[in-house]
Amino acid sequence: MDRYIFCIAFCLLIIGTALLPTDLHGVEIERQGFAYKNFAGGRFGAWTGMGETRAYDDNLGDSLAFSRSSLYAEFFYAYRIKPPLALEFSMGIFSRGDFKYYSTDNILLGTVNIYPILLSAKFYPLTSVQNLPFFFYLQAGGGIIYGKQVATDYNYGIMFTNDSETKLTYILGGGVDWPVADQIGLCVNYKYIPAKFGKMLSGVRDYSGWQISFGVGYIFGSKGN
Repeated sequence: MDRYIFCIAFCLLIIGTALLPTDLHGVEIERQGFAYKNFAGGRFGAWTGMGETRAYDDNLGDSLAFSRSSLYAEFFYAYRIKPPLALEFSMGIFSRGDFKYYSTDNILLGTVNIYPILLSAKFYPLTSVQNLPFFFYLQAGGGIIYGKQVATDYNYGIMFTNDSETKLTYILGGGVDWPVADQIGLCVNYKYIPAKFGKMLSGVRDYSGWQISFGVGYIFGSKGN
């Protein structure tokens, strides 16, 4: 609970700071360029789990092993509120795949797909500095994590289990947005996402971890505030 309170307080601090005047240094930012536009696109990278790499499934009575890392992909849309502040919606996916259930007479192949659906604030602390090619930001927010488990019998190809779980979560992170043309931008994003479910999916409750991803997006719109 304390972590959720901290995250909410951090978001309020970001929003409050962003509502300050944009001419704190005596020079008002020119109302054009990336600091006044929206940004949408896709990011691709790697997810690294922070939990165990072996677990035990009481329902199956078998041990299992899985990979700690996987590919990560997400769509994002950042709506510009003020030059120092954007509100980003993102929806991603990563898979804790290649679960192997070992028993004396059979092998089950399992996959757990995780879908983070998030709303976060992106605070750009250096928008008052002129002519920077990069836009650094801090990020905080929350949303839901949806996990879906499927296990298939290796010998017969039939589905053995199909289960899912949903969890409220928060995120903390940061990154860099880099406009390389009037309407094209590159980006790097890092964030930590807790994902500890109330019940086990393939013998594991805690799918918390961090991701780093690289992306490209479309810069559009204009804020006149």
